[in-house]
Amino acid sequence: MSTPAKTFNLADIFSTVAEQHPQRCAFICGEQRLSFAELDERSTRLASALRDQGVKRGDNVGLQL
Repeated sequence: MSTPAKTFNLADIFSTVAEQHPQRCAFICGEQRLSFAELDERSTRLASALRDQGVKRGDNVGLQL
């Protein structure tokens, strides 16, 4: 009997990288640079704000970049 493959989503992979390499550059846009730690902190704040607005796990959220 084979073992089922472990699945990951993008958030799992990002969290792992952020924990292992917090000071590495994760984002560059023009002159702005964010480390994995900074990006993780911002994404956590965004997730909290969305939860405060009633967004639940599995809900679809549109982003405008």
